[in-house]
Amino acid sequence: MNLLKTEINGTPVGNGLFRFNLLFMVPIWAIAAMWLISHYGNASEFSLTVTIVSLTLVSVLSTFFWIMAIFNTQSRLLNIKSRVALAPESHDPAVVAGAVQEDNLLTHLIVVTCYKEPIGLIVHTLESLALQTDANRIRVAVGFESLSPDLENKKRQLNKEFSSKFLDFEVTIHPSGVHGEIAGKCSNVNYTLRTVVKLWGLDDENRAKKVILTTCDTDNLFHKNHFFELKKAFLSNPNRHQMIWQAPLFYDWNLDGSSFFTRNTGHMRTLFLCGVLAPLSLNSMSIQSLSLDLCRRGDYFHPAYQMEDILNAVRWMTEIQNPIKIECLNLPVLSGPTSGKHILEEAKEWATQARRWTIGSAEVFHYFFSRFGRIPFKTASTWGSLYFFYYAILIPVAPLVPMVWLSLGEFGLPNDDTQSPFSLRSVSNSIMLVLSVVQFFCLVSLHLLRFFWATLLPVKEKIGFGRRVSDFILFPICQLGYAAVAIWSLHVLAIRGRAVCGHVPSNKASLGEGQMRNKPFSLSKSTEQIEVTI
Repeated sequence: MNLLKTEINGTPVGNGLFRFNLLFMVPIWAIAAMWLISHYGNASEFSLTVTIVSLTLVSVLSTFFWIMAIFNTQSRLLNIKSRVALAPESHDPAVVAGAVQEDNLLTHLIVVTCYKEPIGLIVHTLESLALQTDANRIRVAVGFESLSPDLENKKRQLNKEFSSKFLDFEVTIHPSGVHGEIAGKCSNVNYTLRTVVKLWGLDDENRAKKVILTTCDTDNLFHKNHFFELKKAFLSNPNRHQMIWQAPLFYDWNLDGSSFFTRNTGHMRTLFLCGVLAPLSLNSMSIQSLSLDLCRRGDYFHPAYQMEDILNAVRWMTEIQNPIKIECLNLPVLSGPTSGKHILEEAKEWATQARRWTIGSAEVFHYFFSRFGRIPFKTASTWGSLYFFYYAILIPVAPLVPMVWLSLGEFGLPNDDTQSPFSLRSVSNSIMLVLSVVQFFCLVSLHLLRFFWATLLPVKEKIGFGRRVSDFILFPICQLGYAAVAIWSLHVLAIRGRAVCGHVPSNKASLGEGQMRNKPFSLSKSTEQIEVTI
């Protein structure tokens, strides 16, 4: 059996000789080797020096990323605060010089993909689109899978309720078992988009340049001015056909009814999206907006992969032969976190999604390396290095460094025989102590920012002081748990190859039930806050 090459629906995919995602294993086995040699081997002075320098360097870089995330997120939240209360007329893009004529021709195309989500969840997402200030310029395509349950009833209900609320509205059915595809959002978006582009006559270059494409999920609730803000950003940017716009995502949808690991993971995802991924232009997440022309030139979406938001940064970077700039918008989007009917189901769902994100990021790294020679060297090497550090070191390895460091001595590595305060071990111990203090204050800052961004959302949470303290204390446990799932997932990928690269959809059944209990639960529908009592 060849584990390096896989057939998907009868079509060979993958590389039978080189699997660049195995590079993700190097940092994991490196830190394991450092620990094993230091404890059970006859460690030489050279190996100890390598261990000290490597662990210190990882800690320095990861702390720098945390500091960057805190400051960038704080800046983004201040921008959101200044925007969220504005009426659309106060930032009408028609004031942009030379944009009036193009503004009159510009339309939005929004693709919403579905599988097993409750109809109530889909309806509320579409309602937040129908209530947009720019709704008369919006085309919406809802893409179901052919295996979606109760498909005909859902299609009929959506057509009845929304066909007259947009410029155009279409429900498509993505067939299953297509050669060369894996089931999931990427193949569904690709099929849905190609279908409606042809149906609505948007495949012409001139028309495609006047369409802003947005892909989103069924658990995204938009601010009523979101697409007005997007249009403004699009028209005011001279490089609009080489850009991706990212919506700032806040996973506060019934979040106070979730377990500590779901809340902490949601906070961390918001922090690193607004503070690292978007500012460094690494990749978009869940919601991405761009020129339809750029998507068309990049041959839409790759149906044999699962992580369309990460993957397309590479596809479009190859097309324009330059870095893809990602710009964060200044209006919040409420997004559904991992959900479950009870804590065990929620924990299973949390681990499942962590596994999918880890395998998907490694899968994209292989795709990136297969295209490395088609991208300018400076662009490819810069993006690839940052991507590798974030997904192969910061997420799975950096949380383990403090434990490994402390295990090498009673309070870190002991000083050498000279007892010099300037020896490598003494200096490293001092650096690690300072970094620990800095990371502690970064964690405090994250929880303070969490209080701040909650005031920008239509959700009034009632969480006791004790739960907030426990969330803070258990945050490192959450990081270690996520790292453990990521490390296990990378080993599964290393052994089984592309056979495990499939899209496991999020379980949103209980989220839909919670939303219906709190109707209306939409940023677009009302500024009224929804109270959730625990």
